[in-house]
Amino acid sequence: MSREMIVGGEHLTGRSSHQHDYDELLEMSGEPNPSALSRQPHQLPPAPPPQQMTPPQHPQHPHHHHGHHENGHTPYPYEHERPMPHYEQQQHGHPQQQSPARRRLVSEEPTHERQFPVGFMFENIAPSGEADIEVKPQVYFRGERLAIPPTIARYFDILDIKVGKDSQLAATGTMPGESFSALAVGVRMELDTAKPGIVITIRVRNVDAAPHDFKAVMYGAVLE
Repeated sequence: MSREMIVGGEHLTGRSSHQHDYDELLEMSGEPNPSALSRQPHQLPPAPPPQQMTPPQHPQHPHHHHGHHENGHTPYPYEHERPMPHYEQQQHGHPQQQSPARRRLVSEEPTHERQFPVGFMFENIAPSGEADIEVKPQVYFRGERLAIPPTIARYFDILDIKVGKDSQLAATGTMPGESFSALAVGVRMELDTAKPGIVITIRVRNVDAAPHDFKAVMYGAVLE
């Protein structure tokens, strides 16, 4: 049976569970959350006012025309020598934060097989009375063996075994319960696979002169 799993969010963005708990504590205390602030769009601070530059202590080079000071000197003849303003250093030093990945649902198909039992029980079946005993597995189930306790197997006949509406017998007919005794050998079957919610039915008849309870176990493969 396919399952839907939630993926995305914290474990895709690299945030640990400790960081998540720390963020929650900050939110409860009303203090600003540093990690939350870091996720806000980065705003550049206003540029600082121009400052008077001290002329360098070297002879003037009249052939440089990249920038001129008010007294005629060129503090930084080449553009690559000009120091980067503080706000530009912040912009280049902190790359833009990536937005967190959104959570989403993905389908997960069954991947492995196990052996599970399914119980059948019907109380106080009258003499010569018949009963349909139904179970509804909640997983993919394929029956492989029906086991009836030896103490009651002789009191019942098996009239039919169905998966959904389909009979699992090769031909119509009555089968003695002792053929499916828990001590019997060579009784392996391969029934149709019952999807979750599909009914598996065993129809039995009490062949004794007294009422009896019917109990049995069907063993089979479950796909998860």
